[in-house]
Amino acid sequence: MWGNQLIDWIALPSSGLSGGLLMMWKRGLWVVKSNFSGHGFIGVCVEFKSKLFFFVNVYAPCNTAGRRLLWENLYNLKCGSSAGEWCLVGDFNAVSNREERTGRSENWGYIDMVDFNAFVNEMNLIDPPLHGNKFTYFCSDGIAASGLDRFLVSDGIMNLWQVKGQRVGKQDISDHCPIWLECSNFNWGPKPFRFNNCWLEHDGFKSFIVEEWKKIQITGRKAYVIKEKLKIIRESLKKWNKEVFGWLDLNIENIVADMNELDRGIEEGCVLPKAITASFLALIPKVNSPQNLKEYRPICLIGCLYKILSKVLASRLKKVIAKLISPCQSAFISGRQILDGVLMINEVVDLAKRRKDECLLFKVDFEKAYDSVSWSFLTYMLNKMGFDKRWIGWIQACVFSSSMSVLVNGSPTDEFTAHKGLRQGDPLSPFLFLIVAQGLSGLVQKASQVGNFDGYQVADGLNLSLLQFADDTILLGKGSWKNLWSIKTIFRSFELVSGLRVNFHKSKLIGLNINEGFLESASIFLSCCMTLIPFKFLGVPVGANPRRRSTWKPVVDSMRAKLSCWRGRNLSIGGKVTLINSVLSSLPLYFFSFFKAPKVVIKELTQIQRDFLWGSHEEERKICWVSWEDICKPKKEGGLGVKNLEVLNISLLAKWKWRCIHDHNALWRDLLAFRYGNLIAKQTCSLDRSWGTKDSIWWRDLMLLEKELSQNQIFFQRAVSCDVGDGQSILFWYNKWLGSEPLKDAFPELFAISSQQLVSVGNTGSWRKDQWTWGLTWKRQLNPNEEESLHSLETILVDVHLVAESHDRWKWSLHNSKLFTISSCYSFAMSLVRNNSIFKEEEKDIPKTINQIKHICWAWFMGKTVAIVCGRHFCLISPCALKMKDNFVSNLQSVDEQETTTFAKWILDIGNGIIGHENDGYATIEIPAHLLIIEYDDLISAIVKSTFPDLHQHHNNPQFFKSRAILASTNETVEQINDYTLSFIPGDHMEYLSSDFVDKSETIEDSYFQSITIEFLNSLTTSDLPTHCIKLKIGSPIMLLRNLDQNQGLCNGTLQYHSTTSSASQKKTVSKFERAKLFCNAMKREEESHRAEMLSFQNRYATRRQNKIVERIKSDSNTGQGDTGVITGNHSNTGDITENHSRPKRVSVRPTYLRDYV
Repeated sequence: MWGNQLIDWIALPSSGLSGGLLMMWKRGLWVVKSNFSGHGFIGVCVEFKSKLFFFVNVYAPCNTAGRRLLWENLYNLKCGSSAGEWCLVGDFNAVSNREERTGRSENWGYIDMVDFNAFVNEMNLIDPPLHGNKFTYFCSDGIAASGLDRFLVSDGIMNLWQVKGQRVGKQDISDHCPIWLECSNFNWGPKPFRFNNCWLEHDGFKSFIVEEWKKIQITGRKAYVIKEKLKIIRESLKKWNKEVFGWLDLNIENIVADMNELDRGIEEGCVLPKAITASFLALIPKVNSPQNLKEYRPICLIGCLYKILSKVLASRLKKVIAKLISPCQSAFISGRQILDGVLMINEVVDLAKRRKDECLLFKVDFEKAYDSVSWSFLTYMLNKMGFDKRWIGWIQACVFSSSMSVLVNGSPTDEFTAHKGLRQGDPLSPFLFLIVAQGLSGLVQKASQVGNFDGYQVADGLNLSLLQFADDTILLGKGSWKNLWSIKTIFRSFELVSGLRVNFHKSKLIGLNINEGFLESASIFLSCCMTLIPFKFLGVPVGANPRRRSTWKPVVDSMRAKLSCWRGRNLSIGGKVTLINSVLSSLPLYFFSFFKAPKVVIKELTQIQRDFLWGSHEEERKICWVSWEDICKPKKEGGLGVKNLEVLNISLLAKWKWRCIHDHNALWRDLLAFRYGNLIAKQTCSLDRSWGTKDSIWWRDLMLLEKELSQNQIFFQRAVSCDVGDGQSILFWYNKWLGSEPLKDAFPELFAISSQQLVSVGNTGSWRKDQWTWGLTWKRQLNPNEEESLHSLETILVDVHLVAESHDRWKWSLHNSKLFTISSCYSFAMSLVRNNSIFKEEEKDIPKTINQIKHICWAWFMGKTVAIVCGRHFCLISPCALKMKDNFVSNLQSVDEQETTTFAKWILDIGNGIIGHENDGYATIEIPAHLLIIEYDDLISAIVKSTFPDLHQHHNNPQFFKSRAILASTNETVEQINDYTLSFIPGDHMEYLSSDFVDKSETIEDSYFQSITIEFLNSLTTSDLPTHCIKLKIGSPIMLLRNLDQNQGLCNGTLQYHSTTSSASQKKTVSKFERAKLFCNAMKREEESHRAEMLSFQNRYATRRQNKIVERIKSDSNTGQGDTGVITGNHSNTGDITENHSRPKRVSVRPTYLRDYV
């Protein structure tokens, strides 16, 4: 390329041995407007297709200070350039997340990562996904590697060039890899034509083929003619299929008939046609940027007919699989969950630590587990489990006759037949794999029975040696050579019979209270590596302390990483709420389902969601218009329905409390019962339980769960009740099993003297000749009142009948099914947090419209915009509000209720699309023509004449100015309106200037304030300060609202004027602005100390300026200097205009000073 005359280029010379940059492009491809360069970058501005593009080549410095300077220079360059699309490429010497760097210590550059991500966000650029190699730079030591090189492009380039990602090439002579953008779709091959048999049954199909065949006129050899005609017919059939059948017009009757015929064929011969069992094989990446086939997971795309058949067999197998599979397997079986195994191994680790027991854990990694299953072993296991021959024949027909072809970039290869393995994507495969994996459980169990393998003894009667979730397996046992030999023998034997091979190099060995020398010898013997606690099992750090923030770092990092690829500033608030509810709130669910999150983690995760919603980031803080507590309320109560993470965490953990009392036969429950006692029902009254030092952190967090929610209410106890069976899981006094409250609350005097306070119902009596007899015991003899209460209790107990062979049946009163649901628990818990019962929730109508308009209306209903704007001293707030509860919107008596209702309906009609034409999903607001100023020569004149028509005729009429005002955004506009208004009032005007100075008596530490001059003070015109100069005439309209409160808004501001003669004064009231409550104070951002001092200075300065103006006006009036208006203040919150003449004073409203005196 170099030396080609069709190539243009620019370069930046190197500094020493590094720093040189070169940019080249094909001449004539675009029109070059300019080029630019700076320390660490060169760039070119070009015009392409009538649009500006900025291409920048970057070589960032290696130090943090240099990179920050480069980020700042590039940002300033973009801000100072014309609008256009940007593309940055080069070596940024920074990574966007920790996965982009390996081989380094923990001090891998977190601060640089934060700076770089902030820079990308400020530039509003996108980092396209990386394909090919994961790293672009490789250190010479062969260990360290990083992803330093990348493209950063704007949205316009992504859409215009259809950017699919970045491709990293192979490393050559440089320590950096080449990188380029992938900017188009590629045609990877033809898509196969599919002939639908249903076409043959269509009445017009034959005639259509005949007509199309006759239309085709081709000459040549017969074979050629036939081939070309079939090719044309194929395209005609595709078009005909869309026109006649459409996309979704299916012949249901034919499908049902075919399925019935298929079912009869299977019943008779257990043989499936080859076409039914054929499938496509697609490769799904298991890791980011996969490099070889081992990093892909093969997924089979099976046909519709086979999927129906396989689903039927799987649903039947599902009903009996729980009886066939060992309790140590927790995958794919109803009633068993993925976290069951995590709980058991976590409790075993904690127990071994506390008891100082030796415990050896072997975490197994199988190679291609599904793909390696031996079909002969599957048949053997089905026979051993007692399956009927016909059932085995059906399974063999589904599995053994399968054929497949690989989809390579969407195009299928030639078919081939498999001889082993289970197809991932087949509904039958998970259950068949459990049957195969049961063989390993049988080997371990047999080895334990004959004494060849010693498992971990939790307690007498409970010995754990194996935990499984599908192919994720952990062996538990003592640290002995006998166990090591057994492990090797078991897995080698299992490999020979089942085909499942252990990858010992990826397997982990963990030792608790075991000599390190033995562990090293054991790892060498098994050819595996050692690891420490905590270690990950099924994605959860086993043995970690959930009360430490470091345990939750992966959750926080995953949420930040998810946000890094979103362009929040391009989303409306409705889109952000949707993403928060559907994505961000679901990221911590897995950890929340097992661990109790500490307050600091909840706060950090909530802060991430809050910042994303309002658009805040590290460099800039945005206004939070509504408190997060209100946002987390349900939509029916005025919130946005965003999940409260703390309550969500408690609701997810409450499911464990429910399962403790509901799942009687689970292995994990037996483990908890052996460790913490058989009466697990005590957890329903956790506030009365004292904790021992032998309890695990997980168990203590679960038992104290409700204290986190409420100090006074045990929500779980209130929500559960029980139908008595054998009474073994119900606490007689604490649980709600008789009536609507526990017996300790119904009979507190008896509970206080009972000697059986923590005894179950089944242990408060005895069976005598198949009849239950109650046997309550007391600490002392009962007094007469207690005897009466006991008689009432015995009267209730007469109707209770225990059933010896039946378990107690617990019920969840918050759901119609009487079974626990997380949603009902969350709603009930939120009602306690909000101090508002969920059972008395008031229904509200929510407008059905697109999210963007819905959330705009929601913000308006809440009134937060009014509160924030008034708090920031805008001139006027339109007094429009919905008639809602007092705690939402105040009652504005000065506004006609019918007018308010009409305006509210107009807003909702716009949001619902009733007003205006149909659009592409974005609302179009049409403002009525009579509210618009369409034609004008002078804008100020048009606004004043529209608001105050015929001002020159009515300027002496006070009623004319009632309830009229003009909202202005800047002081300059206010001055223009005031000057224009004064021109209609006859007479000369007087100018009143403030003479301000810095009060030297106060201690001002900042030298900046010492140099402030009077001229500078008089020139300040910010929205927070009154103007330096006031122009007045006799009859000037003035609005004066003296009593203002930034928290409560306008407080009974009154406008009055005086008409004074030489002997008496007459007072008339022009208008009165009724009190308007402004709700929900705006959240205030913490400012830097310098800005805080400046704000305080401005407030003092504004007060002095206002007082001095008033004093000067009073002074001029008292000395008789001209015709002046006098502004006075009194204790009735009024501002008075006094005229020293006998003629009436002209009064009108001047809206400028509503802001000036805030």
